[in-house]
Order: sequence, then C-alpha cells, then structure tokens
Amino acid sequence: MSLLKNTKGFLLLEALFVLTLLTMIIFIHLPLQQKIAYQQSIERERLSLYHQFYDYILVEEYDEVVTLASYVIVIERESIDNYVKVTGHYLNRSNKKEVMTIYYVPKQQRVYDD
Repeated sequence: MSLLKNTKGFLLLEALFVLTLLTMIIFIHLPLQQKIAYQQSIERERLSLYHQFYDYILVEEYDEVVTLASYVIVIERESIDNYVKVTGHYLNRSNKKEVMTIYYVPKQQRVYDD
C-alpha cells in the first residue's frame, strides 16, 4: 500500500512540475519574446531611418523639414572648420524627441594623398 501511495505522490509531483513549466512559459517566456520582437522592430525602423537620413543629407544641402521613413525630421546643418555637422530631430513612436547627428567632410574639401 505504501508503494501505491508513493507512486501517486510521484505522479502528483511530476504533474506539478509540468504545470510549473507551462506557467513559466506562458507568463514569462511569451511576453518576453513579444517585447524582444517589438524592440527589434524599433531597431530595424531606426536603422532604416538612419540610412535614409544619411542618403538624404549627402544629396541635399539645405536645412528643412522632410519626411523620411514616415517620420517628420527637422534637419539642421552647421559648418565647423572643414567638416559639416548635420542634426536631425524627430519624434519616435513614443512621442519622445530623438536626435540623429552625422559629421562628414564635403566631397569638394576632401584631400587624397596619392
């Protein structure tokens, strides 16, 4: 009779362990996975925006307000010595102001040592 009780107790313990694992998967792993996927989508969006910003500032030479990657960006240029500082201000998904800054040397001012 004690063997039967131990078997039932073991099965109950095993079922409790499986239930605990399922609970951890449902309440911890899945929400964490969703949060990571959301952060990755934000990073992909930001990377795309930076690429478009970089491509745009190399073509256009004026301060203005433009739409890149569905964000409205205010672009400001500042010449410092022999390079140009370009700053873009925009509101992210959370309506918080973000700033992108790129420094570059204009093509006509580059010096190549051959």
